[in-house]
Amino acid sequence: MNAKPLAARAAAHAEVDACIASADVAARYPQLEIRAEFQPTMVWLLYRKVGGNE
Repeated sequence: MNAKPLAARAAAHAEVDACIASADVAARYPQLEIRAEFQPTMVWLLYRKVGGNE
């Protein structure tokens, strides 16, 4: 999945076994159980297209 809300929806509909999602998104689906909570450090990255002239 390319978005956590889509992953949560897929898990709620038994399309996948588990997912990583924000707690507020997981809370939208009563059939999901939060098994672990992670507190990652925010990392910001800047990307540019390879060969770009900017």
